[in-house]
Amino acid sequence: MREEITKQYVANMCSDFNDVVLVGLNESKEEFPYSNACINFITELKEQGLNATLRFFSEDLRGVLYNEIKKYLTR
Repeated sequence: MREEITKQYVANMCSDFNDVVLVGLNESKEEFPYSNACINFITELKEQGLNATLRFFSEDLRGVLYNEIKKYLTR
């Protein structure tokens, strides 16, 4: 029972973080320059019928993306 409650708690918290980050990406674009550039690039590729995901980017760039989100969440 505790494990199920813990899983639900984590899912709810992550959902809340997801919502906060989505709002930030839309309303505070200047705080997410790398994220928005990657989103635009992936969108352009998909519009051309090419399957692209975040995995296509280097680990270093994904670290920068993670840090943008982390910085936004901790401000």
